Parts: sequence; structure tokens; C-alpha cells
Amino acid sequence: MAKTCELPNLDYFSFGNPYLGSVDSFRYRVSPSGETMTAEVYLDVCYEKAQVLDKAEFPVDAGGLARMAEWLAEKLRAYG
Repeated sequence: MAKTCELPNLDYFSFGNPYLGSVDSFRYRVSPSGETMTAEVYLDVCYEKAQVLDKAEFPVDAGGLARMAEWLAEKLRAYG
């Protein structure tokens, strides 16, 4: 079974809630702010102690959520 990054639905981010997830040692954080969501990826440790390996911004809409899911899948393949 392929490993994937799970994300909550768009309403979760529309209300300004941050989200943290992991797949084994691959970790990710999504932080919404206004009309954008910033996704960051890192490894092994908690976010506060991590070195962010990559990050990208996406609009807070259905298209942005879909593009973010694809971006996270690509980063999971690269770093996971």
C-alpha cells in the first residue's frame, strides 16, 4: 500500500487552523494565513527543532488544496 500525506478538508483551513502530519520520519505542517496556506516539510524531530527542507504557498481553495496534496506527495517521494 502506498504511503500518502493525509489532509483535512478545506473548511478546516478556511477557519485558520494549522495542521501537522507525518508519514514515518517525514513530517509536514500546513499553516493558513488569510488567503494562503503555507506547507512546510521536515524530518525526524518536532517542528520547533526542525530544519525546514522545503516550503510552498497555495491558495485557500479547492484547487490550492489539490495542488498542495500533489506537492506533498512529491516531497514524500523525495524525502520520505
